[in-house]
Amino acid sequence: MATGSVIKRGNNYSIVYYVDGKQRWKTIGPVKKEAEKALRDIMGQVDRQEYADKTIGFSELAEKWLGSVQAQIKPSSLEFYATIAKHLNEYFKSRQVKTITTADIESYLASKLGGLSNKTVGYHLGVLKQIFNKAKVWRYVYSNPCEGLKRPKIEHKEIQILSSEQIDNLLAVVDGQTRLIILTALRSGLRAGELCALSWGNVDLMAGTIDVKSNYVRGQFTSPKSRGSKRRVVIDAGLVNELVNAKPDSAADDDLVFHNGEGKPLDWTQFLHGGWARALKAAGLTKFTPHGLRHSYASILLAYGEQIAFISKQLGHSNIGITLNTYSHLLPNQETGAGDRIGKAFNDFLGAGAGQIQDAFLAVK
Repeated sequence: MATGSVIKRGNNYSIVYYVDGKQRWKTIGPVKKEAEKALRDIMGQVDRQEYADKTIGFSELAEKWLGSVQAQIKPSSLEFYATIAKHLNEYFKSRQVKTITTADIESYLASKLGGLSNKTVGYHLGVLKQIFNKAKVWRYVYSNPCEGLKRPKIEHKEIQILSSEQIDNLLAVVDGQTRLIILTALRSGLRAGELCALSWGNVDLMAGTIDVKSNYVRGQFTSPKSRGSKRRVVIDAGLVNELVNAKPDSAADDDLVFHNGEGKPLDWTQFLHGGWARALKAAGLTKFTPHGLRHSYASILLAYGEQIAFISKQLGHSNIGITLNTYSHLLPNQETGAGDRIGKAFNDFLGAGAGQIQDAFLAVK
């Protein structure tokens, strides 16, 4: 139970109390009852662990929070958080953190919906929750106004998949590095950042594999996107031959497969607005992104009977659930003929006789 005292100092009453072993003083005014009430209120907050006696503006808090997470996250993630913080600072400006309510947070999210995707607005809420959680630890607030708020529902867009004719048209109008980028993305499923970070030392042309060990995003080499993203990708003989023909005789292990012409990392934005945009126009295609090549890769493997677990590993998904959620609509309809298969299974199993049940289970395993 927290304790404190009311003390008269000159013509005013002050209260003295302890929080975390530190003495606090606060002048209330000339009325003793008001000082006693203030002390009771504060003692209740301390007992309920709701006490916060510091003041700070939102912009200062956001900057302080960014500094606290800097050493714990990738540079690309820090840049992403900083971009979101700019949006937050523009809205809350110098508002005192203590005065920001749940309604204020809801108003901010509503102001962003429509201008930003629901997924991005969800990221903004996630950052706000982190900022206010840290504010609780630092005793700037005693509760998080984001608690209970849910991220906007994400409307899943239909994934882009190129037809065989579209792929043929696309490959017919490209050459050089642009063609090799498209072919590698299509026949390996690598992400943009993984393609930009790919070095010849991580391409085993004898074994037909690519080791994904790094990522290049926002001008920085980083570790792969997730634990599952660090992987060995099996590639086919056709892509191996393309890479063999493209590899310079003088290529060192740390030389990049795709670069800006001077050996430095490829600028993906320039590729999108340059080689990729020109290829789409020449092939008569519109609104396709290179990520559609990755989706096309997965859809082709599914169409030809590859197991979903293998495809998930090839793509570097952190779990198979992501793969299923993304491509479940492309899987064969398992219900077709299911009744006949179930009937045959039970007839075969039960017809084996009670004495052979264990053998049947073992055979299934």
